[in-house]
Amino acid sequence: MLRRMKNRKGFTLIELMIVVAIIGILAAIAIPMYRTQQIKSKMTEGTRAVSTVSSAIGDYYQDEEDWPPACADVTAIDLTLGVGVSTARYISAMSTDSSGVITVTYQTVANDVNGNSLVLSPNISATGAMEWTWSGVGMPQKYIPSE
Repeated sequence: MLRRMKNRKGFTLIELMIVVAIIGILAAIAIPMYRTQQIKSKMTEGTRAVSTVSSAIGDYYQDEEDWPPACADVTAIDLTLGVGVSTARYISAMSTDSSGVITVTYQTVANDVNGNSLVLSPNISATGAMEWTWSGVGMPQKYIPSE
């Protein structure tokens, strides 16, 4: 018996099957998480652009004590708020309305995101502070920023 143990080389079939099962389980968990993170990283183009516009809206509201006029596209945003926004790769449109709400629509990100929008809405608290809230139009909940 001792002699057979010394001559043993390699792995048994059970050991190999266990390793393959572990790799399969890890892949089943990791691939969807990787895809979600990849989509979120593409969407940061829009969230960064929205943060610039939200700062300009906050400044306008502080100076004028009223919301800026509605802007139908990035050209109007640039002319009204003085903020240059590029709709480069993943943004198909950006607009604001007369209550300070900013909407950004995505393209070429992923099938469940394309054509959907993120919306950033301002709220004036009782103390006069401006607080912003994210929501989505057709956007899956997992892609809507929490803050």
